[in-house]
Amino acid sequence: MPIRLLEPFLFDNNVIGTFPTEILRHARVGIDVEHYVQKYLYNKRFPFLEAIGGAPQALFRQLDTDLTLFKDLGITPTFVFSGISVLANQHARDAAARGIALTPAEKHRSDTWNKYYVGASNPASEHIEAFREYNAPPSISPFFLDIVHFFQEREVQYMVAPYSAWAQLAYLYTDEYVDALFGPTELLFADKVDKFIVSLDTPAKEFRFVDKRRLFLEFQIHQRQFNQAAAMCGFDAQPEVLPFLPPAAFVAPFKYCLDLLYTGVDLHQHVLNMNDPRLAEIFEKALLAIQLAPVMKLNGLVELAINAPEPAQVPNDAHEIISQRLPSELLFYQRYGLIRPKMLEAIVFGKKDVRPPFAGGSTKSYRQLIASNVDLIDKEFGLLTGLLTRYYQFKKIPLNLWFEDGSKAVELNTRTNPSAYLRVRHWYVKTERTDFSLVEFLGDLNDDYLATHVNREKIEEDNLLSSSSDIVSTALLRALDLMGYIQDGKLTAWGQILAGTPGDELLVYLLLLVKANVLKLSDQFTPRLQHFSETKKHKLLQAVDLTFRCATFTAAEQESLMIVTRVLAMVETSVPKPVSYQGPISKSLLAFRSHVEFIQDAFRSVVEVATVTSLCNSETNVRLVYNDKDWMKLSAQLPFGKCVANTTMGALVDLYAELVKNNAGDVAKAKEQLNLVCQSSYIQVADIERSLFGDGLRFWGDFMDSIERIRTANLIDSEYHLKLMEADKWLKSIV
Repeated sequence: MPIRLLEPFLFDNNVIGTFPTEILRHARVGIDVEHYVQKYLYNKRFPFLEAIGGAPQALFRQLDTDLTLFKDLGITPTFVFSGISVLANQHARDAAARGIALTPAEKHRSDTWNKYYVGASNPASEHIEAFREYNAPPSISPFFLDIVHFFQEREVQYMVAPYSAWAQLAYLYTDEYVDALFGPTELLFADKVDKFIVSLDTPAKEFRFVDKRRLFLEFQIHQRQFNQAAAMCGFDAQPEVLPFLPPAAFVAPFKYCLDLLYTGVDLHQHVLNMNDPRLAEIFEKALLAIQLAPVMKLNGLVELAINAPEPAQVPNDAHEIISQRLPSELLFYQRYGLIRPKMLEAIVFGKKDVRPPFAGGSTKSYRQLIASNVDLIDKEFGLLTGLLTRYYQFKKIPLNLWFEDGSKAVELNTRTNPSAYLRVRHWYVKTERTDFSLVEFLGDLNDDYLATHVNREKIEEDNLLSSSSDIVSTALLRALDLMGYIQDGKLTAWGQILAGTPGDELLVYLLLLVKANVLKLSDQFTPRLQHFSETKKHKLLQAVDLTFRCATFTAAEQESLMIVTRVLAMVETSVPKPVSYQGPISKSLLAFRSHVEFIQDAFRSVVEVATVTSLCNSETNVRLVYNDKDWMKLSAQLPFGKCVANTTMGALVDLYAELVKNNAGDVAKAKEQLNLVCQSSYIQVADIERSLFGDGLRFWGDFMDSIERIRTANLIDSEYHLKLMEADKWLKSIV
């Protein structure tokens, strides 16, 4: 996050300059991804983004537009993500005192859902509030890998910084790897960064920038005073406005700090004079976090840079300010997205927090799903800590669940005998393929394939893994073993079901949800959650058909509609242009999506850990021969990274069913009216015929084929199977 409320203050004081993008022609520009995304999503608002989930397609369209502008001007962008959070360490000590209560953002989402349904039932009350707090930047964590894949597909240079992106960008600028920077106001911390871009206006072909020398002259301050003011206002390593400031100063905290400086007050001494040791410690550690900014050098090593003092001056408790140190090799793999920062954060900060999803996570089935995954989390951390020193192997990592009292935290068992790595290292795939394909992998997967790819001995130097296909296939085979789909060297019954799928990742997630048996597709949630608002939905439909009347479904039809809506909500829709979705939303459907997203995240995590473990244990020969593009290619081929689609398709299915019922089964008229709805300014889905009646029905067919194979293997009860067959029959009757 940028320095709190500093940028608007700079705009108000005319310290922000403007230049045409033409002056960046042929330049190399380093871009902070989180700052870029927050600029776009904040300005456009997208009030329902957290109500439908998924990755905002409009963001990727904007990225494409900006990349086209860069290409026309010969600009070479390098996008930088933030890595391990320094913020998490600052709050680790206070976690027990704060409890596991909802954060302000989580509470706001919960309250907004309540207001939405109250407004829906009361025509005089219209819901206009966003599901994201006012002025709060959106988190890119849910679609982090989607952005990474976007860059990989277009061969755009990117990297994940070991810690803060602003520090990494400042290092790249200082070392002349880039010529200009586009990032947050935290770049003002870097001594050698004189100017940087804060926003880009693509249509106007101009950008706005900050000149640090002009800013310091304008406000008559120097670097040390600025850093102290920022530590009081809040930034990424210290996100709160310190309570030394009066309530009125929270609107413009930087201005209040300037007023203190103009009266001759030393801000550091001002903090010490408050006689509050805890807040003084927070303030001083924030200043040290600015100085001790670790960056990844061009040789792949992570070292202190930017504002670091001489090595002898680095405090002994630096690990309490930044984090406990990890090997540069792990952070090198994080650089390309081979492992996400949250896995490494849990190790260095000694805790893994499980926070509620967008739907709130109040349902019994979601909490059972979390509980059923604890054993797999144990194995993941067992694999990772096995690469580290004995300190990490014996370090206790509590699993903090937001719905449990802090004293009931589950303690992960990361150290087992035999170790997780020794249990799976015998799986070893060596083929002639160069590129990994999930379709080919699942097509080959059977007991004979497993027998062929078992290596009981240690992998020798003359037989190391050398292609991305072999590396990913080996990791995926080990992941399946850790997840219980392989036992005693053979596929289990559920392993055989997975092996027979057509390679659609979303279908795999649904089948894993069926296997988890915590929620049947035909089950209502406990406690029951509200579905689409009938009032708002009918108001939307009456806009295209004045004669529309509320349809009445039988209990069987309602059950079939719920099953079909949930399954088809996994299918992504195509949006023709950037719009702010304001169509029907459903907390119940979002909660179902949360279940699928949890499974996707769990599967991806174990694949990442298995891949990194293989690389760190010298089972490959790629570390010395791979270049930047090769590492990006390997990262791009790891499966199960794409964000689960938002709930828009589920909304379309529900609207279509209403229209068919209202038109007495006239499918053609219902499709025509649905097209009109989709062309409205609220939904904007392109080519509904292809999205719903093409991709959607194809996905449904693949799902039902898999259900039949599950029934043949006696892995599903007859009553549940009958309900799915009834839903299939009902769907075919309305298309």
